Amino acid sequence: MIVDFQRRRIFLYREACDLRRSFDRLAAMVREHLVEDPFIFVNRRRNMLKAFYWDIDGYALWQKRLECGRFCLPGGVENELKRLYWVHLLEGVRVSRLVFFFRLALSAGEGHIQKRAYGIIEI
Repeated sequence: MIVDFQRRRIFLYREACDLRRSFDRLAAMVREHLVEDPFIFVNRRRNMLKAFYWDIDGYALWQKRLECGRFCLPGGVENELKRLYWVHLLEGVRVSRLVFFFRLALSAGEGHIQKRAYGIIEI
């Protein structure tokens, strides 16, 4: 089963991690630092990452390794990643800052006003 990262909060472990570790060691790191999932770990060279999360009936591990280049991690000290950062991280886009603004939109047929967020990427 493939995890739907759109419906979950995503957390980044900001320190370099030995990605030779598997389920038990990564689970212990998640319990030590934050009791949330999925948790993203990146190696020292930033050419490999692992997503570690709890699936329906057990832990699951997802890994991506770049053949060339590095993953560009977002700045700051926050552990939670915005979904847009996660998508751009996997695509290799360097994002220096995200700016969000809101627009009001009418719902079709209901007459209700909804607040929708649109993101602008400033590079």
